Amino acid sequence: MKRSSLFAASLACLMLASTPSFAAKLSAGAKKVSATELKKIYSGKSVFWSKTVGYFKPDGSFYARKKNNSLFVIGKWRVSKGKMCRSGKWYNLKTGKKGSFSNNCMLWMKDGGKLWTVDAGDKGNGSDWSNKETSKLKAGDSVSKKLLKMKKTYDAKF
Repeated sequence: MKRSSLFAASLACLMLASTPSFAAKLSAGAKKVSATELKKIYSGKSVFWSKTVGYFKPDGSFYARKKNNSLFVIGKWRVSKGKMCRSGKWYNLKTGKKGSFSNNCMLWMKDGGKLWTVDAGDKGNGSDWSNKETSKLKAGDSVSKKLLKMKKTYDAKF
């Protein structure tokens, strides 16, 4: 084994050993949530995060806006076993800036009948597992009407 490969392997083992495992919160029997179940959880619902409201349209479209109406997102959402991911374009109404993001994902696990989520960027190794995501979801579209007005404003202004 090359010295650099050995160093990388040692560093990876050290990081894994020092990173809190989700096992501290979730049991060894925790399972990834199925794609079918994830689709049921999100499809046709709005999510109310701390600064953003998003809508998961059943056709796979995703719309979101900041609660202060300074920014909006037009994108897509998809599910796979254990993950719900979003990608799209964002538009800032104050500055005219725009950009894109991809593969912004949440990992979902089921443990003892409870659903748990974590930012998939943490790969399940973080201690930020939460069982609050489903309480942030409400049936219906709380985004599109306001987003259309925001888009018209953005298009006229920039």
